[in-house]
Amino acid sequence: SALYVIVTFSILMLGNSMIMTPMTTQALNALPVSLIAHGTAMNNTIRQISAAIGTGILVTLMTGFGLLSPLHGAAGLIHGLDITFYIVAFVALIGAFIALFSEKRQSNTTH
Repeated sequence: SALYVIVTFSILMLGNSMIMTPMTTQALNALPVSLIAHGTAMNNTIRQISAAIGTGILVTLMTGFGLLSPLHGAAGLIHGLDITFYIVAFVALIGAFIALFSEKRQSNTTH
């Protein structure tokens, strides 16, 4: 249903904003002051390119799974969307697991 997609996507985007803001701040704070402008430019460029590539991959997966579904029409597309959300959730869980157990290092840079 449309409500399911809206709620699921809203939760996904809320989590995304809660992760990306402090992560970007932490990454830029690790740079010397003279490189912060370059770091910001690289961060913005990489995020835009990654978003374009990621969107293309996810839409391809959604369409492919929808076409392979035994359901037809909108029901098949929703099936493809469900599987794609499960894949994204699995990748997010792997990322959370890696972040949880990765080594924490102190920054040696001075600002």
